[in-house]
Amino acid sequence: MIIPTGAYSIRALNTEINDQLSSTGDRNKIQIRGIEAILRCEMKTAANVCIDFTYPNSINTILGFDSSFYGGSTS
Repeated sequence: MIIPTGAYSIRALNTEINDQLSSTGDRNKIQIRGIEAILRCEMKTAANVCIDFTYPNSINTILGFDSSFYGGSTS
C-alpha cells in the first residue's frame, strides 16, 4: 500500500488506509487511533491481518511502532 505524500491527522490516515483496503474487500480490518498522552498510536487489526513495518520509509516511526511485523499470527 502506498500512502500519498501529505499532512494527515491520525483519523485521516486511518480513513486513507481503509479507503485503499476497501478495493480488496478488507475495509475496517485495520483501525488506528492516536493516544495524545504518549504521542503514539494504537493499532487494532482483524485476526487474519499482518502489517509489515520492515519496509524502508514505512510510517511505523511516525505512528510510534518499531520496524517489525504486527498482527496476524505474529502478535
